[in-house]
Amino acid sequence: MLERALAEVDAALAAAAAAGKTEGAELGAAWRWRGTILSALTSYMDTKGSIAASPRIRDAWVQAVQLDELDASAMHLLGRWYCKMASLSWLERTAASVLFGTPPPATYEEALAWFERAEEAQPGFWLANRVRLADTLLLLGRPAEAEAWAERAAAMEVVTADDVASRAELDAMAAKQGWSVTSPPERA
Repeated sequence: MLERALAEVDAALAAAAAAGKTEGAELGAAWRWRGTILSALTSYMDTKGSIAASPRIRDAWVQAVQLDELDASAMHLLGRWYCKMASLSWLERTAASVLFGTPPPATYEEALAWFERAEEAQPGFWLANRVRLADTLLLLGRPAEAEAWAERAAAMEVVTADDVASRAELDAMAAKQGWSVTSPPERA
């Protein structure tokens, strides 16, 4: 199904190019979905294939942001991509070195910049983004700022299944750090 979805989005991008469409949020959304589908496909690949696909994933999300500077979701996904690349294990880095000479360059600072940019583009758009901000700040050794973002995340309403997972991640992070984060009031 993912391969079929990728073929569909590629056909849509080809049709847009053939029609001379080179800008706009809709085209940006197609690029975001291309990156998302490619990312999902990597779960079915070995380490070598997954790492080989990673620059194409990043490039699709960068294209999405270039086409829609307010696409906070694409910015968030880029932040996750940078975190993932920055946290590659020795084995994964070795595999990447065989493929590329060096692994795709990425740092936690770059990840943080994308998460912050997403929050600036659309404040409070996604609980997961604020949780990622807190987590990345912890990875960078900035616990006070991380706790502040954890508090902001905890103040958000939990609505979707993704929010439930993000809230569980936030609660685990807070417990590990000894933070006391409070939930928003229940809906009436």
